[in-house]
Amino acid sequence: MNIVLFSGTKIGYVGLKTLLESNAHVNQVFLDREHAHELQKYDQHIINLCKENSFDVYEGVNIDEMDKITDKCDIDYIFCIGFRRLIPPEILAKAKYAACSTHFSLLPEYRGFAPVNWAIINGESKCGVSLFHMESDADSGDIVAQRTVKIGEHDYASDVMDRCIVELKEILNETWEDFSKGKVTRIPQDHSKATFTCARNPEDGEINWSDSTKTIYNLVRGVSKPFPGAFTYLKGQKLTIWTAEPIDVGNYVGRIPGKVIQLHKGRGVVVLTGDGALLIKNVMLDAEELNPDEVVTADTNIKSVRLTLGK
Repeated sequence: MNIVLFSGTKIGYVGLKTLLESNAHVNQVFLDREHAHELQKYDQHIINLCKENSFDVYEGVNIDEMDKITDKCDIDYIFCIGFRRLIPPEILAKAKYAACSTHFSLLPEYRGFAPVNWAIINGESKCGVSLFHMESDADSGDIVAQRTVKIGEHDYASDVMDRCIVELKEILNETWEDFSKGKVTRIPQDHSKATFTCARNPEDGEINWSDSTKTIYNLVRGVSKPFPGAFTYLKGQKLTIWTAEPIDVGNYVGRIPGKVIQLHKGRGVVVLTGDGALLIKNVMLDAEELNPDEVVTADTNIKSVRLTLGK
């Protein structure tokens, strides 16, 4: 079976490696490089894997170039794993058996961008991995296979992404035998149950300290490493918060959201939210990784902390 793979990010690297381990025959790989703000870069890993296996890899080519290149070989399957551009119908139609993609949600829920991040931000208890047939509308095609992934209330984006990647490998391994025989499952999506997500940019991670503790905590968890992170400002400098946890500080009837009220040496600082408080544990001030109590004690002491996080 001849495969053309559209790939990118860690997801694409793992997908390519899994297909090769299943003895799938990959003819060509089209690669999308990571965005500048993404902390993990897997594009070179994908390129190296292509070179090791002596097949062609094309980086950042436009749709017209893709169309011309894919005309040069017979295609049994097209797979899209970690590639973040829509592939037009005229290219999808070149696949003899199927053109399939992966999405980290339980489709038809969370169609669109950053489904794992949004699931955590929204306080969901689960997400999933879907392998599905590509159509002209994003994430709308028939399902080949799905697996559910649990989200614990203290899980961060990296925890959930790692679980999704494990399930992705399982799905590819389980379905490849049927793929290799030209048999592909089709389970129609219930479009009436579809939900959608918009793209996230780094600036969308700015914290509003008047929000509830749960809302802020979920934002921190949902956009932490390897993503750009939730952030605020400290004396005009950008303060990225990588880890935090809700903390009970009693009933504050005099409340200024964003005010630092306690310093726990070696653990972090406590900041008031709209309805409670958050212990900030690991931070980055501009580009320097720090413990938050180091930031506060640089020019204040615990007896007179009057520091407010915010612009």
